[in-house]
Amino acid sequence: MTSRRAAPAAFLATALVAGCGDSPAFAPDIAALPVDRAAAAAPWPRLVDMPDIAAPAPRDPPDPETGAAVVEALRAEAARMRARAEALAAPVLTPADRRRLYPARR
Repeated sequence: MTSRRAAPAAFLATALVAGCGDSPAFAPDIAALPVDRAAAAAPWPRLVDMPDIAAPAPRDPPDPETGAAVVEALRAEAARMRARAEALAAPVLTPADRRRLYPARR
Protein backbone atom coordinates (compact mmCIF):
# COMPACT_ATOMS: atom_id res chain seq x y z
CA MET A 1 0.00 0.00 0.00
CA THR A 2 2.86 2.35 0.77
CA SER A 3 4.43 1.91 -2.68
CA ARG A 4 1.17 3.02 -4.34
CA ARG A 5 1.39 6.33 -2.48
CA ALA A 6 5.14 6.71 -2.92
CA ALA A 7 5.17 6.35 -6.72
CA PRO A 8 3.00 9.43 -7.48
CA ALA A 9 4.82 11.45 -4.84
CA ALA A 10 8.20 10.53 -6.34
CA PHE A 11 6.93 11.42 -9.82
CA LEU A 12 5.59 14.77 -8.62
CA ALA A 13 8.87 15.60 -6.82
CA THR A 14 10.88 14.70 -9.91
CA ALA A 15 8.63 16.82 -12.15
CA LEU A 16 8.91 19.82 -9.82
CA VAL A 17 12.69 19.61 -9.62
CA ALA A 18 13.01 19.10 -13.39
CA GLY A 19 11.19 22.39 -13.97
CA CYS A 20 13.88 24.31 -12.07
CA GLY A 21 16.40 24.11 -14.90
CA ASP A 22 15.36 27.41 -16.50
CA SER A 23 15.82 29.39 -13.32
CA PRO A 24 18.70 31.93 -13.34
CA ALA A 25 19.99 30.21 -10.22
CA PHE A 26 20.61 27.05 -12.23
CA ALA A 27 21.58 28.57 -15.60
CA PRO A 28 22.88 32.15 -15.35
CA ASP A 29 22.82 34.25 -18.52
CA ILE A 30 26.50 34.53 -19.45
CA ALA A 31 25.91 37.54 -21.72
CA ALA A 32 24.48 39.51 -18.77
CA LEU A 33 27.56 39.01 -16.60
CA PRO A 34 29.79 42.07 -16.15
CA VAL A 35 32.89 42.24 -18.35
CA ASP A 36 36.19 43.70 -17.20
CA ARG A 37 37.30 46.70 -19.30
CA ALA A 38 40.68 45.13 -20.01
CA ALA A 39 38.99 41.94 -21.16
CA ALA A 40 36.54 43.85 -23.33
CA ALA A 41 39.37 45.82 -25.00
CA ALA A 42 41.56 42.76 -25.59
CA PRO A 43 42.09 41.82 -29.24
CA TRP A 44 40.62 38.63 -30.57
CA PRO A 45 43.04 35.70 -30.57
CA ARG A 46 44.86 35.16 -33.85
CA LEU A 47 44.49 31.68 -35.31
CA VAL A 48 47.70 30.07 -36.51
CA ASP A 49 48.08 27.24 -38.98
CA MET A 50 49.58 24.03 -37.65
CA PRO A 51 53.00 23.15 -39.08
CA ASP A 52 53.27 20.04 -41.19
CA ILE A 53 53.90 16.87 -39.26
CA ALA A 54 57.40 15.53 -39.82
CA ALA A 55 57.79 12.16 -41.46
CA PRO A 56 58.67 9.33 -39.05
CA ALA A 57 62.38 8.74 -38.64
CA PRO A 58 63.77 5.61 -40.25
CA ARG A 59 64.18 2.77 -37.79
CA ASP A 60 67.33 0.72 -37.65
CA PRO A 61 66.92 -3.01 -37.12
CA PRO A 62 67.09 -3.91 -33.41
CA ASP A 63 70.41 -5.05 -31.97
CA PRO A 64 70.10 -8.62 -30.58
CA GLU A 65 72.67 -7.95 -27.85
CA THR A 66 70.80 -4.87 -26.63
CA GLY A 67 67.54 -6.80 -26.68
CA ALA A 68 69.04 -9.64 -24.64
CA ALA A 69 70.42 -7.13 -22.10
CA VAL A 70 67.01 -5.48 -21.77
CA VAL A 71 65.30 -8.85 -21.27
CA GLU A 72 67.84 -9.83 -18.60
CA ALA A 73 67.42 -6.49 -16.80
CA LEU A 74 63.63 -6.92 -16.83
CA ARG A 75 63.90 -10.45 -15.47
CA ALA A 76 66.18 -9.26 -12.64
CA GLU A 77 63.78 -6.41 -11.83
CA ALA A 78 60.84 -8.84 -11.82
CA ALA A 79 62.70 -11.13 -9.40
CA ARG A 80 63.42 -8.17 -7.09
CA MET A 81 59.79 -7.10 -7.21
CA ARG A 82 58.58 -10.66 -6.43
CA ALA A 83 60.89 -10.80 -3.40
CA ARG A 84 59.67 -7.40 -2.22
CA ALA A 85 56.04 -8.44 -2.70
CA GLU A 86 56.63 -11.55 -0.58
CA ALA A 87 58.21 -9.45 2.17
CA LEU A 88 55.34 -6.96 2.11
CA ALA A 89 52.71 -9.71 2.10
CA ALA A 90 53.64 -10.77 5.63
CA PRO A 91 51.22 -9.73 8.38
CA VAL A 92 51.97 -6.35 9.90
CA LEU A 93 50.69 -7.24 13.36
CA THR A 94 51.80 -10.26 15.34
CA PRO A 95 49.06 -12.50 16.75
CA ALA A 96 49.80 -11.14 20.26
CA ASP A 97 49.38 -7.55 19.04
CA ARG A 98 46.11 -8.44 17.33
CA ARG A 99 44.76 -10.01 20.53
CA ARG A 100 45.76 -6.91 22.49
CA LEU A 101 44.23 -4.48 19.96
CA TYR A 102 41.07 -6.48 19.31
CA PRO A 103 40.19 -8.20 22.59
CA ALA A 104 36.56 -8.79 21.59
CA ARG A 105 37.51 -10.71 18.41
CA ARG A 106 38.90 -13.93 19.82
